[in-house]
Amino acid sequence: IKEETYNVQDLTQQSGLTSRGEMSGVKGLVIHHSGGRGDSSGLINTAKSRSSQGQPYWAQYGMNRDGSVFQYGPGKANHVKNSTGRLAPAGLGNHNMHGIEIIAKDDNDITPEQHAAIKHFAAWHQAIHGYDAKTGFYGHSEMNPGHRHNEGAGIAGDLRSNFDKHVKNYKAKYGDQSTPDTTQAPEKQPEPQLKEPPKLVRTRSERAHV
Repeated sequence: IKEETYNVQDLTQQSGLTSRGEMSGVKGLVIHHSGGRGDSSGLINTAKSRSSQGQPYWAQYGMNRDGSVFQYGPGKANHVKNSTGRLAPAGLGNHNMHGIEIIAKDDNDITPEQHAAIKHFAAWHQAIHGYDAKTGFYGHSEMNPGHRHNEGAGIAGDLRSNFDKHVKNYKAKYGDQSTPDTTQAPEKQPEPQLKEPPKLVRTRSERAHV
């Protein structure tokens, strides 16, 4: 899968948000939902409002109701907290995980378009950053138990369990971007043409003696 095969709209200039520090690589993706409706502009305005109040909390990516994806937070973002009792390993956090906010009130409010798109986005994101799919996807509630009941957990569990299928579906939709075989096949030699034997032409005197 190549980076250019998936369309992510860049809204980082429009948002005006700044990175919250340096990241030490990207080892996973956290699935959030916004808790409301609206679109990219509403999500950006919420993030800017929080920032102005000294609460710089947002994710790197967002997803509209139609499944289209945009990036509005550059670099490192504060989208999870260090909590005890979480499912995700202790070494994962804001410093090495991206987040995506699915614009929905809760998990039950996610549209069919968003359900399909998050699988495609996850396949693309994992291919670009190269982390382990079996340990790289978590819902916000799995990172911060008690934050919101089961937020993103069902989606993340499906990504961990059925990732190979989602990659296959991605390639079927956007084209298989595996490295093509550049070896040249041997040239096909033309098959020999059988020549017909020459016809025997008899002279008049030969025909008279037959």
